[in-house]
Amino acid sequence: MMRIVRVLVVLAVLSSAGALTFSQQAELRIWHFPIPGALPAGLSIAPNGKVYISLFRAQKIGLLDPATNELSVRDIGASPGSIYAPSDDVVIYALPMDDTIVYQVFIGGEAVWQLPTAGAWPTALTSAPTGPGQINLWFAERTAGKVARLSPAQITVTLPFFAPQKHTITPQVQKLTPNVVSVNSNFHAGNPLLPPPLALVHARTVGPVSEWEVTGFSPGYVEDVALAVANGAVWFTTDAGGLASLDPPSNTVAVQTLPPGAKALGVTVAPDGKVWFTDVGTPAIGVLDPVTGDVRLWPIPGGVQPLELLVEAGGNVWFIDREGDLVGFLRPGANEFVLYRLPAGSFPVDLELSADGSVWFVCERGNYVAQLSIIPVLGPPPMAPGAGAARILGYSIAQQGNRATIQVIYSYDGSLGFPVFVGLYVLPSGEGFSYAPYRIEHAGTGTATIELTYGGPGPATTEAIKLVIYLPGGQAIAEREVEFRATWTP
Repeated sequence: MMRIVRVLVVLAVLSSAGALTFSQQAELRIWHFPIPGALPAGLSIAPNGKVYISLFRAQKIGLLDPATNELSVRDIGASPGSIYAPSDDVVIYALPMDDTIVYQVFIGGEAVWQLPTAGAWPTALTSAPTGPGQINLWFAERTAGKVARLSPAQITVTLPFFAPQKHTITPQVQKLTPNVVSVNSNFHAGNPLLPPPLALVHARTVGPVSEWEVTGFSPGYVEDVALAVANGAVWFTTDAGGLASLDPPSNTVAVQTLPPGAKALGVTVAPDGKVWFTDVGTPAIGVLDPVTGDVRLWPIPGGVQPLELLVEAGGNVWFIDREGDLVGFLRPGANEFVLYRLPAGSFPVDLELSADGSVWFVCERGNYVAQLSIIPVLGPPPMAPGAGAARILGYSIAQQGNRATIQVIYSYDGSLGFPVFVGLYVLPSGEGFSYAPYRIEHAGTGTATIELTYGGPGPATTEAIKLVIYLPGGQAIAEREVEFRATWTP
């Protein structure tokens, strides 16, 4: 599966102590498939925002356009599992029962690669940014106990035109109030002076497929894989709950030590190199520092079977719990879970983050694909500490691409005259950013809306935004700095 790590929406309410809370309601949009018992197994979001879905039992590939609620369906005559959309028009999927991987133009032809190992059950397609092929995908050969890479030098696609069947689906829309629960994390210190044991594993390459027998020293299944982009290590989990990493150049596997009772299942690697995993033994969300061997576990309140997870750039960890019928995220710094319960019997099995910050997932027993979006609710503005003519009481920021909408809840007693203005500074550098300040013409409490635009020549990053209320001469009478780590594209 393709790991997407991106944060484009930040919401906050300021308490009297200046703390942030992130427990807003969410909007859940559910598109039920018109095919009974389709058994959706995976999804991938194309660059244009449309969602490709593998329908395992129905033997079809679906393409949902959320803007029009149109679902296009293509029969493929086999049962697809893991799926990845490298472009708007192309989808790559694994056929686990046929030991093949298919590269398909959704309305056209396809290329098919047969794996050299029979009974491999390919799954967990993970895109690599570099490699020897025209495309480079790591994946698990689950029942063969192998980690593999597909790197074809060229892709030959036949060119028939295919007209998919189309359905218009009216989504069910409902509001979800989260259950916000604080937990005590469990820390297990590693020993950086005692590196994890290494095992030399057998590797072979047949055509564009390279395979590593990573469980040959301890027979079992490979459940999930994740790529550490910084050093090229391929992390994987096993059916026994093990967590290990493959170093492809040296054909070695490093086996990590997890706390007693912990069983890793889903795995992903954060930009800082930390390895996050779902623990079905506790159940919990866990993180491993591969340098020190330290492991920390956050027990999931009411958790049953956490499967997949991903890490936002801001550090929140989104995850799904299959048998627990929930989607949630962990705020590690606050030791806090925010849990959104799904309709009973949903069984979510795969998830992804979209460019607008919403979470997409498929539910195998619920037979639907869904989108969870945080609702930008500011709530009643509390009074900020201290006295003054003007105060900044709350804010929300919603950003995508080169634009952001910023709302500032303020109070002003009018004692310094009119107008006064609400503005901002972009930190560390405001170069390329522009906005029109908001004019306050009356005393009292109100909400200022500012549209911030980035027009620089290339991508820019921000660390924070300073919100300011100021007099016509520029003197600030209230200000508040807000952490906002984001990437802006022109």
